Amino acid sequence: MRILVTGASGFVGGALLRRLADVPGVQAFGVARRPLPLPNY
Repeated sequence: MRILVTGASGFVGGALLRRLADVPGVQAFGVARRPLPLPNY
């Protein structure tokens, strides 16, 4: 399953991306206005 998270550089979006990274079978993509501090997004 592919999931797009908007606001990925914010508090909630960043936490959601980190959580989704551990879920098998899920590809999570982040979109933000600022560069993301997370690797591989």
